[in-house]
Amino acid sequence: MSGDNPGQLSRAAARRELQELHIEALDEIDVEAIAAYRHLFIVEGDLHGAEGRSVTHNGSGIIRIRAEITQAARRRFIVAHEIGHCVMHKTGSVTTCSEGDLFTYEEGNREAEANWFAAELLMPGKLFRPLCNIPRPTFDAIGEIARNCGTTLTAATIRFVQLGPERCAFVWSEDEKVKWSVRAPDFPEWIGRGRALSGLSHAADVFRGRAIPQGLQPVR
Repeated sequence: MSGDNPGQLSRAAARRELQELHIEALDEIDVEAIAAYRHLFIVEGDLHGAEGRSVTHNGSGIIRIRAEITQAARRRFIVAHEIGHCVMHKTGSVTTCSEGDLFTYEEGNREAEANWFAAELLMPGKLFRPLCNIPRPTFDAIGEIARNCGTTLTAATIRFVQLGPERCAFVWSEDEKVKWSVRAPDFPEWIGRGRALSGLSHAADVFRGRAIPQGLQPVR
């Protein structure tokens, strides 16, 4: 992921959608209505190895959501993600999105672009910033923000890092290495993709089966 402000084009596209529909409050963000405005019809059904799929042709399309997904926040994010594909990637073909695609935020990746679009659509910056005034940046506090926005914890955490007052970063790791990261504009250190986790960090402890303390903890 390059730059301190990834996903700019995707977020700008989402803001245009909201402006065009004159949406001014969080409770006005109805992703199914936004999809209908775009002539995108939502159906549920079997999807093997995928969470969502969109098919577009001649200005209309179908968004298919895996029927087993019952969590409302996750479903909303998938719908917003697929709207992002249809708005930004007008290929006239089929786009199939796996669970992993919904956790992709690498710059230059089409799935990441759809995720940035969905985050801005569900949590517009001007409405999200006031929610970031919390005493401490804990996952419990951000989880409450996610519930207020009707979105996932991952998406809300990324928005908090970008728009909140704290000098913090959100790092997604796999196999004891950094998969991707998002950092606040004034966060002092670049966290490169593929970087090995420090053995002194609690993130590394997770992969090594060690006990993890709750809440904020100092590390060397």
